[in-house]
Amino acid sequence: MREQKAQAACSHAPASRHCGRAAMALTRGDKKRQDEEGGATYSRPLSFYNARTAKPDTVPAETSMKRTTLRLTAFALVAAAANTQAQQADGLALAQRKNCMACHAIDKTLMGPSFHAIADKYAARGDAAGYLAQTIVKGSVGVWGNVPMPANTQLTSAEAGTLAHWILSSK
Repeated sequence: MREQKAQAACSHAPASRHCGRAAMALTRGDKKRQDEEGGATYSRPLSFYNARTAKPDTVPAETSMKRTTLRLTAFALVAAAANTQAQQADGLALAQRKNCMACHAIDKTLMGPSFHAIADKYAARGDAAGYLAQTIVKGSVGVWGNVPMPANTQLTSAEAGTLAHWILSSK
């Protein structure tokens, strides 16, 4: 097939011998090749190597893989941000619904400490979410002063965990 194309592309050589120039356009390899018959060196035109002349459907596989990876990473970041915003909204709504906001505020001290102060105090603790969830359900005395935090027995452990994670992420 290549021989036929090479012979058809070469108008100045006899049918039995084809020109090396026509074969050059049909084969891959180095920029310069030597013609078997005459030893002459032929160069491919610069446009052969120009990336702008490449067809859009001939994107190298590794470039395509990089683009796919980049797109998937961007999608994952957007999904994670949306999930975080949903959790933030859920935590705030739960705190309002369960009457936590009667004693606590997000960024200022009322009767109890602010959620930011709680998050700052327990941020370095490894079991902070579990400890806060337990404290929310059972209550505490003397941790933040003389005012006791009453037990919240109407909360499930899942709701207490949601509140604890929300408080820790609010700093």
